[in-house]
Amino acid sequence: SLELLHATGNESPTSRACRPLRPSKNLVVKVLLLVGTWWSAAVVVTLQMKSMLGKGGSFPYSFALTGLTNALTGILACLIARVLQIWQAPMPALQWDEIAKLTLIGAVQGLEYACNNKSLEYLSVSGRTMTSSMMVLFMMLTARLWGLERLDTARVAAAALIAAGGALQGLSVTGTAPRAESDAYFCGVLLQLTAMLAGSQRWALLQYVTQRSQAGSALAFMSKSKLHLVQRTLPVTGVTCLLLSAQFEGHKMSPGCFTDASLFGKVSFIASGIVALTVAELEIVRATSAVAILVLGSLHQIPITIAGMLFFHETVRLLSALGFGLC
Repeated sequence: SLELLHATGNESPTSRACRPLRPSKNLVVKVLLLVGTWWSAAVVVTLQMKSMLGKGGSFPYSFALTGLTNALTGILACLIARVLQIWQAPMPALQWDEIAKLTLIGAVQGLEYACNNKSLEYLSVSGRTMTSSMMVLFMMLTARLWGLERLDTARVAAAALIAAGGALQGLSVTGTAPRAESDAYFCGVLLQLTAMLAGSQRWALLQYVTQRSQAGSALAFMSKSKLHLVQRTLPVTGVTCLLLSAQFEGHKMSPGCFTDASLFGKVSFIASGIVALTVAELEIVRATSAVAILVLGSLHQIPITIAGMLFFHETVRLLSALGFGLC
């Protein structure tokens, strides 16, 4: 996926066909810059979310916080897109089938984000991060079922290592931790598995939409203008999370919890980070593939895990570290 045909004008068609594909330098630099932006924003957003959702946090309502941040992110993306639209060609009108696809992406993304952030109530930052390293396994299987990627021997071997790594991470808690900690871990892992299942479907749909949409369509336009895509999916994501919050958190919310003066500032800070990492992710998946971005996602778990250990003084068991290494 990160490969472009590199050939000189002096080569014959046969030699060009046989020549190994290599990524262009511009593409490599672009992807590296996008990865740096994505990883940095992800670390900052995760730490801020954990400080608010963790034990003794200022706003322990994960579904509501996810809904607020994504709704505000959609608004910010819309404002930025409107400004940039001055220098861009107008977007074609959306068709009903395209609206349905965008709504589906937003709803699935809402389920993914809600479960992912909810797991922070049960798992440490490092624990959740290492568990989510198994996302590549979900993405490989999903991409194969969608017909987007092939599963060769190397990828099957990688999938086996990921499965073994996940098993070791589970054993590290169930075998040594107290019963209460084990129960909380299982709740967190169940939420993470739900998030990974939803996320793998979302990324496969995004790859299909951004790479295979009909030329001249609104979705094809959005594949080159990520803010237009974000501003139409994140509001649906926010509404999905707020509906989950009303169902599961409404009875627990304290009066006036939304009027805290610092809440808007924290939500705005998180939303700004989400805009940066979301646009970076979408641009990477357009330039590469859904599997490639999930591999990069597994690697970006390393700085997040280290950040959790540094800022929240979390401990990582040996088996968990070994399992994470396998993933």
